[in-house]
Amino acid sequence: MITTVQQAPIPLTEDEYFYLSERFEPLSAAELEQGVIPKFLVTQKSETMRRLVRYALETELSQDERRVAELLLIGNNSVSETARLCKLSRQRVYTLSEAAKRKLQASLRYPFLLDFSLLHPPKSFQETLKFYGGRA
Repeated sequence: MITTVQQAPIPLTEDEYFYLSERFEPLSAAELEQGVIPKFLVTQKSETMRRLVRYALETELSQDERRVAELLLIGNNSVSETARLCKLSRQRVYTLSEAAKRKLQASLRYPFLLDFSLLHPPKSFQETLKFYGGRA
């Protein structure tokens, strides 16, 4: 005999998830407070992309590559400014940024393809990194 226990929904950031009824209708905060149990939990694409980019930055890159990527690829710093902040030569910054781009493009290839539709034409990979890679 299988027994299922219905529990109250886990509170999550409102901007991050949508609670949906079994008819795929969004549930309001008032409905959730009244004890309505959602059938589906859906995350927003932008939040998923942001998490994937942050995860790739943290797991796919060396510490130096990550620092350079955050300053140069995601931030709006110049190569000279990035070199000064990281105490590296401009050539080393360029080498690290190219390695970081290759690794990030490899690990984010499929999520990048999911980030556009007919209504939202694709951005360049660099624009996608800047948009989703910034600190939330």
